[in-house]
Amino acid sequence: MLLIGFSMVKNEDDIIEQFIRHNLKYCDMIYIYDHNSSDNTVEIIKKCSEEGLAVVLINKVLHHFYNPGEAHAQSQVMTIMLRILFNHHGAAIYFPIDADEFIIDPGESAELRMKLGSLDQNSKIAIPWRCLVTKEISLNSERKNYPKDYIFAQKNKDQKSTGDKAALKISKNIDISKIFIEPGNHDITDPLGQLQTIIIENLSYYHAPIRSANQLLKKVIIGWLANVAQYGKNNLLLSVHWREMYHKISSNKALDTNDLFRIYNFYSNGKIKNNDDLDIFENNIYFNYENKYQDLSGDDFRVILLSIENIIDEYYKSKSKKT
Repeated sequence: MLLIGFSMVKNEDDIIEQFIRHNLKYCDMIYIYDHNSSDNTVEIIKKCSEEGLAVVLINKVLHHFYNPGEAHAQSQVMTIMLRILFNHHGAAIYFPIDADEFIIDPGESAELRMKLGSLDQNSKIAIPWRCLVTKEISLNSERKNYPKDYIFAQKNKDQKSTGDKAALKISKNIDISKIFIEPGNHDITDPLGQLQTIIIENLSYYHAPIRSANQLLKKVIIGWLANVAQYGKNNLLLSVHWREMYHKISSNKALDTNDLFRIYNFYSNGKIKNNDDLDIFENNIYFNYENKYQDLSGDDFRVILLSIENIIDEYYKSKSKKT
C-alpha cells in the first residue's frame, strides 16, 4: 500500500528541500500545493522533481476545484487535495503534513509500513506533534541547513507531545466526500463514523516552526497582513501574538529572545521562560538528507514586498468581483 504525503506551502524556500528529502524516506510520493509563494519555493520543488524525487506540484490540477486567494484556506485546500488523491490512488495511507514538519519513526520506513499495513479498517491515525526549538535560542539571521545542522531542545521533564496531527488509512470503501481535514491538519472530521481512531507506537511529527530572525520576520509580516486583508485587523479570531509582534516591528523595535519563547509556547502549550527549561535533544540520528539547492533561498526583503503586492492585488480582485 502506498504512503502518500501532501502539503500546502507558502514561502518555505529555507526548508522545503529538507522537507521533501526527509519525508520521502517514509512516503512513496509527496504532492505539494504552493499557495502563491514569492520566494523560490516552487523552483526548488521543480528542481527536486527534475532530479527524480517523487514530488509533484499539484497547482494546475487543484485550480480546477479551488480559486486561490491570499488568505490561508488550508483546511479547504487540504480536503480537496485528499479527495483528488484518493480518486487517483484509491486505498493508501495519506499524510497531511506542513512544510516545517518531519515524519519520525525510530524503526524507519520498513517498520512503519509493517505497522500501518497491519491495520485492516479505515482509520484516522493520531500522530503526536513535537515542537522543537534550538538550544541556542537567539535571533540569528544566518541561514543554516535546518533542521539537520541544529541541536534541538524540547520542554524538559515529561517531554510529552504538544498536541496531535492526523493521518488517514483507507483500505476499504469510503465516502471521501464526507471526510474533512481540519485547520492545521490537527484532526480529520468524520461525521458518518467511517474511521476508527488509532495511535501508531513511536510515530510522530517533529515541528520546526521558527528557523531564523528573517524567517520569523517574514512569517509575522506576511501572515498578519494576509489575514487582515481577509478578516480585518480587529477580528478577535486572529492570533494576538502575531498582532503584537507585527506592531512591534512597525514601531521599529527588534524582535528578541522573548518573542521566540512566546512563539514556542504558542505551538507547544508550554511555559518556557529561558534555556534552563529545555533539554537537549539529539537529532542527527533522524536527519541524514543532503541538500543541493540551498543557494536558491531568496532575498527576504524582496519576498516581503512581493507578498504584500500579492495580498493587495487579491484584495482588489475580490473587491472588483463584488462590485
